[in-house]
Amino acid sequence: MKYSTALIFTACMLVTTTAQNDSAVTYYLGICGAAKKCISEEQGPFPEITEHEVRCCAEEKINDKFKMHPQCSVWAASKIDSGQCLSNVTHKGATIACSNIGARLCTAKELEDNCAKGTDCSFDDDIIWSSTEADAPVSTAPTPITTPSTSKSKSSAAPTSSMAPSTREASKASKKSKSSKSKKSKISKSKSSTAPTSSMAPSTRKTSKAAKKIKDSKKSKSSKSTSESTNEGPEADE
Repeated sequence: MKYSTALIFTACMLVTTTAQNDSAVTYYLGICGAAKKCISEEQGPFPEITEHEVRCCAEEKINDKFKMHPQCSVWAASKIDSGQCLSNVTHKGATIACSNIGARLCTAKELEDNCAKGTDCSFDDDIIWSSTEADAPVSTAPTPITTPSTSKSKSSAAPTSSMAPSTREASKASKKSKSSKSKKSKISKSKSSTAPTSSMAPSTRKTSKAAKKIKDSKKSKSSKSTSESTNEGPEADE
């Protein structure tokens, strides 16, 4: 996308003007009308264009509206605009209002010492403009969102092969012994299956031998008798 030179120049001028305006803004301290009375607002530095309540101080009593507290050396009043209360005013407007009656804005120290406390208008729980200039508050940058590191996830997903050396050696030895036992059992089984079935009892073998002898003797007798009969035959014919 291409931008025209005029558009770029206008944008640069706008940024420069905004930065100059921000740097030109002056900050002043706004202090609670009475110590520890401001619940809904916090005292501190405010830009001069902010609107707050007004109370004025003077080294001498200007009119009957001004009061002095024993711990203070200045007079203070809240009804300053023709005897009326003045609220929601910028710092410049507050400065002019006090100057118009021959007074000034109270300093932050005078307000913190409660020198303007209880001077009517029920401003004790409101923020009052002071004449004390302050630095701009430091903006708190948002905390960056940290994503979980991949190294941790990898380490957690890694197999837990963290056996001690002695444990690994013991497991290997047990595996070897198991394998050798299984091999021996297989060999013994194969031998027993292939061995000849000559597992006859001794008595059975003796009986079989005796039977053979009897058979052999019978055969020999029968052969003798046959041979004798053949020999006696011709004599009978004579």
